[in-house]
Amino acid sequence: LEMKQGGPYVAHLEVEALLAELGLPHAVLRPNLFMDEVTMGGFLGVAGPLREADECSHPFALSPISMIDVRDVADCAAVLLDGAQTGRGTGGEWFDLTGPDAIALGGELADCISELRPRPVSITACDADAFVAQRGLPPA
Repeated sequence: LEMKQGGPYVAHLEVEALLAELGLPHAVLRPNLFMDEVTMGGFLGVAGPLREADECSHPFALSPISMIDVRDVADCAAVLLDGAQTGRGTGGEWFDLTGPDAIALGGELADCISELRPRPVSITACDADAFVAQRGLPPA
């Protein structure tokens, strides 16, 4: 995050800076992207469109992305909270959290979903404006 000085990271960077300035014992978990956001029904999710059809489009279809399940983030937080009893994980460390591999939605994810359904699914690439329009929002 140090190199990202704008966009959605501003609030996170301000909180991290304040924690460091105050000298409070803390650790920062930095999950890259929640897998649940992409696989379930949220704004970035493919579950909704694939519930109605065997194909959908997504701006991340061809871009391998490192994601993490929210339960794995919770497990990391539990380890840190347990370590807080001994002082480990409270010295202002930050932890970038991702899954073991970056996956492409149109590749590995579509293949996994296809194994669970009676017919294969396809996730094709689209640009961000088309994706936002599909979600019923005005262009940026």
